[in-house]
Amino acid sequence: VCRAEVAGKTWGAVTNIGVRPTFESDPVPPRVEAHLFDFDQDIYGDNLRLEFIARLRGEKRFANIDALVKQIQADSQAARKILATSG
Repeated sequence: VCRAEVAGKTWGAVTNIGVRPTFESDPVPPRVEAHLFDFDQDIYGDNLRLEFIARLRGEKRFANIDALVKQIQADSQAARKILATSG
């Protein structure tokens, strides 16, 4: 759970730091991937600042993309609740 600052505005977000085990079969360097809530701009290549608020769970391999999407939806719902009470 984090807050992401982009161009002076702050957005709630869920962020994964890891090796994407559901998609990668060979070892890869860790990546940082942030999903900003209620955000629809193209910011690839732009800088952003992440403020980490809480850790929801460790990284894991999912059986398929549908299972991963379902977990991300649950994580996002939990993150929104945490952000709403974290000031």
